[in-house]
Amino acid sequence: MILRFVLAKLLEGIGAIVGIILFPIVYLLRFKIDNNPTLFKYLGLWYLTNQDEPNHIENWYGFYEMAPELSADKYLEMNWLERFLMSYKWVAFRNPTWQLKLAIGSTIGGEIYGIEIHSVTGKEDGMVWRNKWITGSQYATFYINSKKCFRYSFTKQIGNKWVNVMLGAKEGRYVSKFRIFSELGRWG
Repeated sequence: MILRFVLAKLLEGIGAIVGIILFPIVYLLRFKIDNNPTLFKYLGLWYLTNQDEPNHIENWYGFYEMAPELSADKYLEMNWLERFLMSYKWVAFRNPTWQLKLAIGSTIGGEIYGIEIHSVTGKEDGMVWRNKWITGSQYATFYINSKKCFRYSFTKQIGNKWVNVMLGAKEGRYVSKFRIFSELGRWG
């Protein structure tokens, strides 16, 4: 259970480093990757992208999350360097190798069963991730596709900041997040 998680995260980490290095090439090929994902999946470059959003701008620039105040109109006003840097932050750093993460996690796709709650604090149950809205902690083990998985997370105030840690599995992918924010419900 923990070894599988560590190996998945190690592979994702290697992919992220490769993605950061190869991003300029991936970016130059972004329209070709959008139009022919099968070819670029075969070449491996597709795994270094984010292809889950509903359109090209959100996949490559992450406007809805990284800069919701920027509209498609603002995107059209950006020069090539601003677009490249925004995409680099989104694809290579914010969501590194997103498609690779989903491919690795595909072995744990399916229904969760055999839940055992080991500890829980806060208002939500022991299977709910603690995040930027939900404080407390939780630790549970469960099965997906006959594979034993775990989920551990907490959000608590340390000094004048909130700290959030999420480790483990969810349907279709492995999760590892460490975040610090100034107030609940907001990053930064």
